[in-house]
Amino acid sequence: MQLRIPAWVNHDGGAIYSIDCHPTNDKFATCGQGDTGGAGVVIVWNLAAVLSNDPGNLPKSLCTIRHNSGVNCVRWSPDGKRLACASDDNNVVVYEYAGRVQSVGSITSAGGSNSERYKECAILRGHTMEVLCVEWSLDRKYLASSSIDSRIFIWNASKLHEKVTVLQQEGAVKGISWDPIGKYLASISSDKSLRLWKTDNWFCDTTIRKPFEESSQTTMFSRMDWSADGQYLFAPTATNNEGPTAQIFDRQTWEYSRDFVGHRKATTCVRVLPRLLSYTNVKGKMKTVTCLAIGSRDKSVSVWLIPGIIRPVLVFHRLFKHSVMDMSWKGLNLGVCSQDGSVVFMSFSEKNLGAVLSNAAMAETCEKLYRTRPLQYRDEAEEDGNGEDSLHDRSFNSSFVETPQDLVSSKKNLAASKSAATAVKTINPAVKAIEKKLMDERKQQVEQVKDGKRRIQPVFLGTTRGDVDEAAPSAPANTETAPPKVVKTAITVPTVPKRVPLEKAEGTTAKRKKVESEDSTEESSESSDSDDSEATTATRNAPSTSAPQIITSTMFKKPQMRPVETTRVQVIEGATVLDPPEQKTSFVEPLPHDKLSRLIDVNNKWRCAGVEATRVSLKRAQSDESAEDTVEWAVVVASPVLIVAANKLWCVLGCGDRCLRIFCTQTSSSRCCLQLDSLPVRIGLNEHCVFVLTQMGKLSTWNLQEMCAVVTKQAIFECVTSGSVDANVNSLAISERGIPLISFSSGSTYTFSTKLQCWQLVECRSQLSRLHEADAESQLGDGQMSRVLKRMPKPTILANVPPTISKVINETRLEQLLQSAEAFQSSKDFKSTLLVYVEQLLTNGGAAKLQYILNWLEGPANICGLKRGALRADVVSLIESRRPDILPNSLETGAKRSLI
Repeated sequence: MQLRIPAWVNHDGGAIYSIDCHPTNDKFATCGQGDTGGAGVVIVWNLAAVLSNDPGNLPKSLCTIRHNSGVNCVRWSPDGKRLACASDDNNVVVYEYAGRVQSVGSITSAGGSNSERYKECAILRGHTMEVLCVEWSLDRKYLASSSIDSRIFIWNASKLHEKVTVLQQEGAVKGISWDPIGKYLASISSDKSLRLWKTDNWFCDTTIRKPFEESSQTTMFSRMDWSADGQYLFAPTATNNEGPTAQIFDRQTWEYSRDFVGHRKATTCVRVLPRLLSYTNVKGKMKTVTCLAIGSRDKSVSVWLIPGIIRPVLVFHRLFKHSVMDMSWKGLNLGVCSQDGSVVFMSFSEKNLGAVLSNAAMAETCEKLYRTRPLQYRDEAEEDGNGEDSLHDRSFNSSFVETPQDLVSSKKNLAASKSAATAVKTINPAVKAIEKKLMDERKQQVEQVKDGKRRIQPVFLGTTRGDVDEAAPSAPANTETAPPKVVKTAITVPTVPKRVPLEKAEGTTAKRKKVESEDSTEESSESSDSDDSEATTATRNAPSTSAPQIITSTMFKKPQMRPVETTRVQVIEGATVLDPPEQKTSFVEPLPHDKLSRLIDVNNKWRCAGVEATRVSLKRAQSDESAEDTVEWAVVVASPVLIVAANKLWCVLGCGDRCLRIFCTQTSSSRCCLQLDSLPVRIGLNEHCVFVLTQMGKLSTWNLQEMCAVVTKQAIFECVTSGSVDANVNSLAISERGIPLISFSSGSTYTFSTKLQCWQLVECRSQLSRLHEADAESQLGDGQMSRVLKRMPKPTILANVPPTISKVINETRLEQLLQSAEAFQSSKDFKSTLLVYVEQLLTNGGAAKLQYILNWLEGPANICGLKRGALRADVVSLIESRRPDILPNSLETGAKRSLI
């Protein structure tokens, strides 16, 4: 191993925050602060000059790009053609390689010698605070950027200015990392949590907090990484017994029982060698391991091999004068940068670490684990997809399987596809004969004159028609007898993340009985959204048909970028059908806000005297890991439990026999067993009120304290069809009085009016939202409805909107929110919305509407549990403090009377 310290790699005294090696060429980029205060710089360096023992006349700096503000992260695209930079000016700037030049000078200012030219191809705007990280997905689909503004922007890598989605977190997002298999995006934020977002629907699949709860958050960045085969996720800034560690998360269960210890201060970054390594141990057995490096604030770097090796291979103590900021691998060369403005390269050999696996070996490893070959490990022939067999293989390999039964089903689908292709081949000669006849007839332009009309048959140039099964039934000629067209509307409902029991690694490569499943098939005839699979695969549980499906060339058209729904709601001829939750062998559900850290433990495979049933128990976790959890109570039910909702008062079980079983949390006594119209899909609690959403799209709520129904089997069909054709359910909750509140990603939020017995629109983020300024939503209270509205994406306000138009739209919106808060029966939401509405009327001079509000607030009855007189006094007090000149005498007299 050689340690190389190129003193000429520096930013003229400025800090270096990030380093990234080019994926194909011998060069690397650094970014950080420039030689002047507040300025930033991105420099592309010649890696060959660093690794050469005699650099001679080799150029050192290839290009210098100066920024007006500091640059926090720099990343090359997987193909090496573009360079993305995260800046302190709230933007992401993307540069594109534009060839070599002979002139001297930098792009934006004098100084430095440039032998390469980069042009600015995109400036991605949207963040409102400093951008900390930027990462390209390995499948070349997306570019992700994270910021202090608690948001992650997902950009379309093929159309950089196109924003795919925005992910919202609770704190500054200090690190992001793409799953090499393409299923997850991991993020870590200052709220001491790690989140895993699914790339098919962009929902948060798992949130992990425990390893980060005691972290001091002293690091500027938290750069994490995945193992090359995707089996492990490595995250810095974790702690164990108040000591700094880097945590290991197992992909199957997200278990975090193992970590890397030894650093004296908080770890800042983890970078994994992009390929697995293989070596022969002392016993002569071939081992496959993951090599990774960890940097820390203690100015040291450690290199590890896992699994099987419990100690670091190499540790450099006090390698820098300041914290390690970032690292990057180029083959077996590791580049490390520090906040002190220096860069160090460590050159390893295969004798030190092992032999690097080839792309073919990596593709085979991933195919065994996930039944897919990631794009970064494919050769050119696989990417082009030339040949019939490669097309069918890609269609099969692009789906995740989970059980042996699924694997058998996938192989049957593959066999059916190949038989269909064989059928096409047998029919091809007849079809080609017909096409040849048509071609012969249209080789010349034919002109005919009949009944004074001139008809011209043009020359036939080509056809988009694929090979068609001649025996397939033709479409009915009579349109009146044709079957009616069925309109489908799909939404996505987030479900509880799946948990699979952890299986220990055997040797160095974990041999798993089950591999992860990714829903890459749908019951509808839509094409897959993954660029890895251009063929539509058969639905897992679809009924078999007598005639094989013929795959034509039009099916391999590249699909549009749109997330694939996993749990879908289909609306067919007025009936709503949701995908039911999967039955798990066992799972746990913690009690929220419980000081004793209790949890509900469900075992669907509990057996007693040969009888299999489901055992549900309330456990209290012990502080000592060696001690067993204390079981406070346990109940046994006959049907398997699909989903659970619990609080300190009630425990609600959604069972596979379409029953909702309700128990008292303190005593385990059964209160009732409600029969549902179909399987429960979503359930939730708020104090004494519970809601359930069934597979048939029916929503019901009950007050368990009074044992009465609040909302009974109300279909969400109206909300689905009145919104976007494709929408996701962002949230579903109820108030303390049992009124539901459902929010869609399309921007629509609904509540249910028990007086009117109808769904009531709370908010709809339409084009009208761009015609008025933000109406100080931060002034809204902390009620449930207000929190949902604050989480919704804010539209961009258009310029030059007439004030009168903005005034009318904003007042109408606030009036609708006020009515919805009354229907939702939330005292916090109603009072806060009322005061914001009155302030808006005072700004716009709406004296008539103020008079109406004061008249409405007269009377002895309460509104949402609030006294009308007290609300009226608050309104009058607000009017007197803001605009006493528009307060008539009659209102003043009424105000004094209400105060008395």
